[in-house]
Amino acid sequence: MLETLQGFSGPDSPPVDVIRSCVHCGFCLPACPTYRETMRERSSPRGRIWLIRAVSEGKLDIRDETFQSEMSLCLNCRACEAVCPSGVQYGELVESARAQIQQLNDAPKTHRLAQKVAFDGLFASPTRFRAASQAMRLYQRSGVQKAVRKSGVLGRMGLAEKEAMLPQLSEKFLVPGHEHWPARGARRGTVALLSGCIMS
Repeated sequence: MLETLQGFSGPDSPPVDVIRSCVHCGFCLPACPTYRETMRERSSPRGRIWLIRAVSEGKLDIRDETFQSEMSLCLNCRACEAVCPSGVQYGELVESARAQIQQLNDAPKTHRLAQKVAFDGLFASPTRFRAASQAMRLYQRSGVQKAVRKSGVLGRMGLAEKEAMLPQLSEKFLVPGHEHWPARGARRGTVALLSGCIMS
């Protein structure tokens, strides 16, 4: 018996007109950090749009591991949108696809737990996020990272690819800066620059 492929459903499905607005020119590739890191087509905006389109057209199941992994891997930094000659609203597609995946609620318990810890625990508190970042920096600088990679434990846990994408964290990563830049010319107001996890 053939299993029916499960696609998108409901009002928050990725919009078909946005999917079709991509002409697959490839201008997005050099702008995409996950593509530059992995050099895999499926890890590029163009590749992810193909995956979203395949699910939308019933050619790929939304439960497909590669599909879910690629939607998760995207940073949603939208650097691709700035260089897209067709003006594809890529962020809207990824957000919609992620919402559809989330509605399935069939992720492994460990994945759901990790997601809860990350979103409700780390990202919700700058103090906890800084502490976790410092622990990660210690992991990288102390030699533990090399030992863990050599042991192969990351591969057995399915984390090798994600861990390999971890950037080298600097000493000042997420440390609040107290820089002050005086106005050029007449002072007209005060401006504060808010740093986020990507900008720090």
